[in-house]
Amino acid sequence: TGTGPDRYAGYAVDVTAQKAQEEALRQSEERWRRLVETHMEPILISVGGRIRYINPSGAALLGADSPGDLVGRSVRDFVADGYEDRVDERLADLEAGRATEPFEYRVRRLDGETRIVESQSVPLRYDGERAAQTVLRNITDWRRAPDQPEDRVPLQEPVVDPATRLIHIEARVTDPRASGASRRGRPV
Repeated sequence: TGTGPDRYAGYAVDVTAQKAQEEALRQSEERWRRLVETHMEPILISVGGRIRYINPSGAALLGADSPGDLVGRSVRDFVADGYEDRVDERLADLEAGRATEPFEYRVRRLDGETRIVESQSVPLRYDGERAAQTVLRNITDWRRAPDQPEDRVPLQEPVVDPATRLIHIEARVTDPRASGASRRGRPV
């Protein structure tokens, strides 16, 4: 309406770096989720002793049809009798920001069966809250196997032998004390 030129004031902010950081974070979170979702070992995240996240392997270990069946439940719901105090000590350590050492105990599945597991936890932040990430290993079959080491060796050989065959190292035994080392016909 006036006789002078229109004037506008403004400013611009370059958000390229911020957008790149956001995209890198999104990709990192996606990689982490894919790794954990497909991991063979049970992995769970708990906040205040309650399950916030558990992967499909964890749901299977605890006898659930899906991870969603376990979210919100207390981790203590799955601790077999006699281990509650030790688990409470570990939860307190995690709450104080201390990682736990590997620990062997029994868990009680939803169907009432028990499994022997070894677990280790580290503190972290999850959705802005103090949390714990726990990796479990089901060692039930290993613990229930006969205590004879020779009974366990054949289970290890299929894993070890293919790897050593790929190397194709032939060596000659020159130490007479090692004459029995290649008993099974394998290179030493």
